[in-house]
Amino acid sequence: RPSSESVKSVAFAHPLDTVVPPSPPAVPATSSASPPPSTRHLPVSSSARSVPATGKGRRNRSRSLAMMNSRSRRRLRRAGFGSQPNTPVTRSSLRNLSTAFAFLGTHSDPSSNPYGPHQSRRLPDRKEYDQAMLKELGSMESHDVKELVDLPPGAHAIGTRWILSKKFDADGNLQKYKARLVAQGFTQREGVDFSTTYSPVIAAPSLRLMLSIAANKGHAVEALDISTAFLNSDIDGDVYVKQPPGFVDKDHPHKVWKLKKALYGLRQSPRLWYNTLHEFLLQQNFVRSDYESCLYTRKNSVTGEDTMVAVYVDDLVLSSNIPSVVSSLKSSFVSRFSITDLGPLTSILGIKVSRDHTNKCFYLSQASFVRDAISKFGLDYLPACRTPMTNATDLTPTPGFKASLPDAN
Repeated sequence: RPSSESVKSVAFAHPLDTVVPPSPPAVPATSSASPPPSTRHLPVSSSARSVPATGKGRRNRSRSLAMMNSRSRRRLRRAGFGSQPNTPVTRSSLRNLSTAFAFLGTHSDPSSNPYGPHQSRRLPDRKEYDQAMLKELGSMESHDVKELVDLPPGAHAIGTRWILSKKFDADGNLQKYKARLVAQGFTQREGVDFSTTYSPVIAAPSLRLMLSIAANKGHAVEALDISTAFLNSDIDGDVYVKQPPGFVDKDHPHKVWKLKKALYGLRQSPRLWYNTLHEFLLQQNFVRSDYESCLYTRKNSVTGEDTMVAVYVDDLVLSSNIPSVVSSLKSSFVSRFSITDLGPLTSILGIKVSRDHTNKCFYLSQASFVRDAISKFGLDYLPACRTPMTNATDLTPTPGFKASLPDAN
């Protein structure tokens, strides 16, 4: 296994059909010493050290070679790689490659998102995860999601697992611990366990257009989250799932759950939830857009009301020219669903939202996402780049176009 120093010293590496042996140690000119067979070496920079091709390293290399098609291997041979021992990587040889690839690997931290109770209960914050799982089971009881039954002969029981995570706001601050019991929908059989699965979500341009209209007209914009949204929808057909890991009924360990409501992870659950929310909004006199399935509007010529609702699964954005209408609409949601009132819109789908009432605009940013990505892939040490593009780009004006710059004052 290569040491950290050897990994850092590799300037360029590529998979080959045959691995080139390293340079032999210094010997007299009359000697014909051969390299030891225990080590093999990739043709990298001269400062790279030899890497043992045994154990996991050999298996990973074989897997990389299997993923590489024959056309790419021929390009490498034409470029001179693999033809001679210790072939140097030169600029001219790289020009012969029509496509360049760069890969950067990382690993998942089990403490950030533990894989079920067997991992979470070994962590310092196990109590928070246990409370989140108990809260999820309590929500399922209040929604009358299931009943414990014997699996009928010939029926198929779908597996279940826990999804444990931490929810952060747009600035990266921890909000709460989340636990979601999901069905392993990948084991469902089409035509037996489900039929239709399609469910829409609002497109990013539609959401930005809605915010642009609200900013221009000065509408109030607020957000809400519907808790355990899928559990509000009735299941279509007989669906059986296994009892959740870590919470199996000790008196009836061989029984299964027969679902009454949709469960996260089932192939049909998103569509069932969308239909439930759609029917509710129609009851509130909203009209679905002909061009955007997750954008609803409601207008009243008498009161002058102009209200919009954007839907992304269980995240909703409400906009209205009458602030009291937003409060009234939230009360209607409370009467039907369990919601979390998020107040004025500050974030949506990990996007930080800030409003400038003076200039009638919204600012959207994902600074926290960028910081997390940089940290995850170990790029914190790189210097900041004010202009993330080549400085040799030739920008030419469009003929006949004259830009109108905003007033600096």
